[in-house]
Amino acid sequence: MGTGTSWMGPMLWVAFFFSGTLGSYMIIIPNSLELGGKMQVCITVDDNSAPAGKLTFSGVGQRYISYSERKENPDIDGGVVVLPTVTIDVPSGRKDFCKEIGSSTSEHFLHDASLNILGEIGGVSVNYTESIEVENQKKVTVIQTDKYLYQPGQTVKFRILSFSGSFMDISTKDYPIVWVTSPSQTRIAQWRNVDNSNGLVHLEMTLVEEPEEGSYRIHVQNEDLSEETTNFRVEEYVLPRFEVTIESPKYVLSRDSGFSFRVCAKYTFGQPVSGELSVRISNNGQKKCYTTITRNETFSGCKDFEVLNSEMRTVDCSIYSVSVGALLTEEGTGVEMTQSSSIEISRSPVRFKTVYNDRYMKYNLPYTLRVRAELPDGAPASGTLVEACFDGGCSNFTTNPDGIIDISVMKFDSRRIVMKNLISLADTYDAYFTATIDRYYSPSNSSLMIYAPEDELNCVPGENTEYNLQVLFSTPDLASAIMNVQVVSRNKIQHWITEEYEFKPSALPGRDGKGSGTRTDTVGVVNIPLEPRINSISGGLGYWYGISRADGEVVSDSRETEIKKCLPNKVDFRWSVEEAQPGASDFVLLASESRSLCSIGVVDRSTELLTPESNALTENSFFSVLNSYNFRWRRSKVNDYLYCREKQSTESGRSQYGYYTDYVDSFKMFDDTGVSVFSDLELGTRPCEKQDGEKFYGPSRPFSSGGGSRNRIAAAPMGAPVASAMDYDESQPEMSFTSVDMTSVETEESSPRTDFPETWLWDLVRLPETGVSSEPVTVPDTITEWAGKVVCVHPEKGIGLSKRTTIKTFTSFFLDLTLPPSVKRGEILPVKISIFNYLSEKLPVTVSLEESSEYETLETSSADLCIGSNEMQVHTVKIRPLIIGDVNISVSAFVDSRHSGSCGKVDPRFVKRDAMIKPIVVEADGFPREKTWNRYICSDDVAEEGGAQESWEVSAPPAIVDGSDRGWVVVAGDLLAVSVENLGHLIRMPYGCGEQNMLNFAPNIFIMQYLEATKQSAPETREKLLRFMNTGYLRQLLYLRHDGSFSAFGNADETGSTWLTAFVLKSFALAREYILIDQKTINMTSKWLRKQRRPGGCFQSVGTTFSKAMRGGIKEDGSSVPLTAYVMISLLEAGEESSLSSASDAAECLRADSSKNPYILALKAYAFSLAKDDTAQSLLGELLPLALDDGKSLHWELPRSSWGSRSLEVETVGYAILAMLRTNAKMYEQEVRKLVKWITYQRNGYGGFISTQDTVIALQAMASFETHLSRGDLNAVVTVKSTGLTHSFKVDEQNKLLQQQVTVPSFPTTISLNLEGTGCTLMQAVLRYNIPEPEPSDAFGLTVSARTVRDKACVTKQVEFCASYLLSDGKSNMVVIELNLVSGYIPNKDDLKRLVGSSNRVKRYEVDGSKVSFYVDELTSERLCGDIGIIREVTVEDVKPGSVVVYDYYQPEFSLSKSYTLPPVDDCLYAV
Repeated sequence: MGTGTSWMGPMLWVAFFFSGTLGSYMIIIPNSLELGGKMQVCITVDDNSAPAGKLTFSGVGQRYISYSERKENPDIDGGVVVLPTVTIDVPSGRKDFCKEIGSSTSEHFLHDASLNILGEIGGVSVNYTESIEVENQKKVTVIQTDKYLYQPGQTVKFRILSFSGSFMDISTKDYPIVWVTSPSQTRIAQWRNVDNSNGLVHLEMTLVEEPEEGSYRIHVQNEDLSEETTNFRVEEYVLPRFEVTIESPKYVLSRDSGFSFRVCAKYTFGQPVSGELSVRISNNGQKKCYTTITRNETFSGCKDFEVLNSEMRTVDCSIYSVSVGALLTEEGTGVEMTQSSSIEISRSPVRFKTVYNDRYMKYNLPYTLRVRAELPDGAPASGTLVEACFDGGCSNFTTNPDGIIDISVMKFDSRRIVMKNLISLADTYDAYFTATIDRYYSPSNSSLMIYAPEDELNCVPGENTEYNLQVLFSTPDLASAIMNVQVVSRNKIQHWITEEYEFKPSALPGRDGKGSGTRTDTVGVVNIPLEPRINSISGGLGYWYGISRADGEVVSDSRETEIKKCLPNKVDFRWSVEEAQPGASDFVLLASESRSLCSIGVVDRSTELLTPESNALTENSFFSVLNSYNFRWRRSKVNDYLYCREKQSTESGRSQYGYYTDYVDSFKMFDDTGVSVFSDLELGTRPCEKQDGEKFYGPSRPFSSGGGSRNRIAAAPMGAPVASAMDYDESQPEMSFTSVDMTSVETEESSPRTDFPETWLWDLVRLPETGVSSEPVTVPDTITEWAGKVVCVHPEKGIGLSKRTTIKTFTSFFLDLTLPPSVKRGEILPVKISIFNYLSEKLPVTVSLEESSEYETLETSSADLCIGSNEMQVHTVKIRPLIIGDVNISVSAFVDSRHSGSCGKVDPRFVKRDAMIKPIVVEADGFPREKTWNRYICSDDVAEEGGAQESWEVSAPPAIVDGSDRGWVVVAGDLLAVSVENLGHLIRMPYGCGEQNMLNFAPNIFIMQYLEATKQSAPETREKLLRFMNTGYLRQLLYLRHDGSFSAFGNADETGSTWLTAFVLKSFALAREYILIDQKTINMTSKWLRKQRRPGGCFQSVGTTFSKAMRGGIKEDGSSVPLTAYVMISLLEAGEESSLSSASDAAECLRADSSKNPYILALKAYAFSLAKDDTAQSLLGELLPLALDDGKSLHWELPRSSWGSRSLEVETVGYAILAMLRTNAKMYEQEVRKLVKWITYQRNGYGGFISTQDTVIALQAMASFETHLSRGDLNAVVTVKSTGLTHSFKVDEQNKLLQQQVTVPSFPTTISLNLEGTGCTLMQAVLRYNIPEPEPSDAFGLTVSARTVRDKACVTKQVEFCASYLLSDGKSNMVVIELNLVSGYIPNKDDLKRLVGSSNRVKRYEVDGSKVSFYVDELTSERLCGDIGIIREVTVEDVKPGSVVVYDYYQPEFSLSKSYTLPPVDDCLYAV
């Protein structure tokens, strides 16, 4: 007996044949070949005396040859070897065995291949050629993100898993590249040569705070260069706190009186939601038939609704569906949630569904049909009266309680079974059923029939299942026969048996239904045990069986059976408890195959509500690839026309009459299984009959030959490679855990809740040898349900996926805190504390607000409450913040048995406690201002000057907001230390456009270059720089235009900006050394920039350049020299050779300029120094005499005109430093040191300077200075003295990048600093304060007012403002208008979008807490006006006025501010 042991779904086909003919043989192969896999060859010889033989197999496929290839070489051969020549020895005697043959791979797309079999078998010489299908091995890569929606700044986490072939073999080959693209198709993240040695990969990337919104795509390239992708979205959203569901009937009959449905709402932690519910029911009718009903109800938890069909006009308007929409507004918060549902209006009370039917009618065996009568929702229609007609007569049946009707047909010439329900009602359709019977022909009247299971075969991961196959037989003259059984699945012969069975008369499996006809000859059942290991992977199976008679006839049958889907690696994922307290300890309990690698993903149920099902990981995610192995989707090679033509020996197309057959035979059975069979047995036995009564001209298109020869048959499935049996280790220990009591144990103190993630767990876990893991975790503080799955991989066992498992974090007693984002110092803030009681008893609760020196409590900070079961109460405490900055508000609540009062006695089990801390930003009223004092001093300077090195009188103006002055002293051993410390906010300005964002990007490059050059790059500093660099890069891509250029507001602008594009190009090029920069973007940007060159080499200014100095405002003729110099600098810093046309032509443009302006001279000098052109030295010779030298410092003073400012002076000094260091650092050392001292004086308290461009150039200059002109080792002590303060700082090489700081206790004061030791240090004093009224400015005009807007709640106001530019040049630089809201109010975002959308000049808005910033490309003398609605979210008393500030971004000294106050609350009463 020959057996095989490895098989999997998705289809089971079994064939038997019995034989008594000497010398008979069969060669069976799958009719499809998967390139790179293995093809199975099964050989049967049924003759004990057969001599030994030998068979040679080979296969050649045909690749596609293009027209151009054929034209170039007419004799080209497109043959590709797909099956290398291999020889199989066939031993003498009776044999039954299978062998595997390896196939080749091919990079070409191949047509069908030709398979050749040559040799001897059973003493017979054979030479067969057959066509088989070929295709490349299928590989699937599954990419899943932890969730689908992301907010700005969140981390995108994803896992990658690849498998291939019909057995889902895990791939451990590395991924050459993985990358992420933005909605504008820009590559924003990338990983190369990703290690996949474990078969499962986790990667992650962090989104910037202001990313491009829309659909992002993750790309994974496999080793064969194929690519898989998945999408996720980035947008602002609010996590749903609750879910609304509609429980509607699955169907309603149009003639029913009516229907009902239920609307329910629950929080994610399972408790019911209360609020106002609006339900809208529509019949979806047309024109006057359209009907809608709206019902409004006070709602809590669930609500039932009744609707009459007459209201929906289901009959008279022929309505087929009713739509239900529900809108729930949560009580107290006003949060809205919607849900919808569609209800089918059916006119088919009963439908028929085939439950089981025999594939073919077999002689002398019953043809069995089982039909179920179903209601429209699939439920059984029991007691239904049905008329069934077959065998020439009709009978009535009544369906049983399961809705089943069984029919058995015995007449072999039966062709059809027809059914119909007998009771018809008005406005309903009758149910009809028709089954056509195909008949199997056997010349000897022998029959075999598989009695297949009606339902799916069971599949349990990790378990082997035995099946008993029942085969019905009818044999007129055989007492026994050798039977062949083969199980075919996924185009492979997975299991085979050859054994002799006796045919003993026995009862056939019966049915309760009626039958027809009588049986003759010997009939009975043969039971054949099958032991296929379907546990590894399932989905469905197919089997065939057959016997061959002594006369050479093969009698066979085949059957398809589905198997339940299950993966080979069993994964059990659980929690130690079903519900846990927030912040409690728990255990993740995981079991799978020993040493499996498992990916755990657990997310907030709220995120699942926002995730489409397509992102969910299910068994279908893995099984989808297996559908392609279903051979029923391939073309059949059975062709009755060609078969009958050959059988009748007629010439194709010449016979006036054709021939046909009404039967199937063994040829069809093998065809159904998807195998090719080569044999000397009789396979094609079906008779052909003459087509009488009409002419027949044959088929309209040619078919492949099949069935015409008795020794050849084929069908059309896919091939599949052979994999080793994937047994589940039965010795694996059962998963057993000790129960952990996670009930809350109350203590005197309870830690405040602060951890509220959306993704809780996303980890890779390697299981130990036991295959069981129990890992401790801390439950987040979110009160919700957490849901997750685990996917595991194992090199032998393959893939496993756990069931979705949940754990609820819930506490029956908790509190919440409602605060505005910010208030001003001195305002009265109501702190609203909400306490929830979900216990079964009312509770005496003490709630308290913790006292603090940071705020004054204006009311009693604690209160005693009695809170009913399943109720919530709010306690409000008013406070007045006393300090400026972040103030933590701490509240707590506990069940206090000492003060039971009316609540009665407290059950000790219900002694609960909760606490929470939330911060609030307290701002100073008035307008913020800053003063800084800076000194860069070296030990050499001390020797020259002697005494105390520096003394500063530090004081604020007399009229400031009381108590708003605060200050400190900073000491560092490096010019860049303060900047490194303050990366991300180097200047006190917003970063909302393409040029300003570069401040978050470019400085990091220069600092990184400096730190690497000086070997100071500490890991934490490097990580910080890279993080800001990457964030700045990703944000900058928001301003990339479709043509490769950049502009301040991206595609919102009409064109790109020459200046900004040059700035970005050089920065991106320099950053390539450190982070991923999309080379495609650099190429596009460079190409666009070069197109802006004009004849003569100058670059034209395209698009908006907000800095007047850069756009040629220095000269009346609008010179392009500054811009050309800047572009030349950018090209050279980006790596272009100075000899190339763009740079060399730009140099000619600069040489033609004769300007003596210091800014232009410095720009040109740096440009020529980068080109290593001697012109740089001559330009410096012209520049230095124009400088102001006070002996300690050196700088150039520019006229304070509409374009000149201190910002431009900083730029000039920065370019001069860079030019001198590039030209000859030693020659210009003294001048450079003086320039550095002056530029240091201009530094602000954030580590930056005045605006964007000057900060970038100054930091680049200082980084270059620190790199080129070191003053030796640093070992110094700086002593700081002021009123009430004496403090010493130790500064050396180890801490030179550390920003050391001490707070100055009082103002005004005199600060003195003394340096002892060696080296250079940076000293800075910072004083910040607020002024009640802004300084006047003659650059802008500004008006602001506020009014009340009608609304029922009296919470809406409207703020209106107008701004204009008043100076003589008529146009400003870019302007920012800041609207600082009154405390407790938030902006109406619809108004913000309207303001940007309706104005060509307002390009963008940003909301930061209570501040709204608008970006205006420029202001003119024409007033620009806007208005926005603001909504009171929290009532704050004693509110300070709001303000509107307008300022020039590049000349912030041009600024104007105005205050506004809101109309009183009672003004709303008059307005309404």
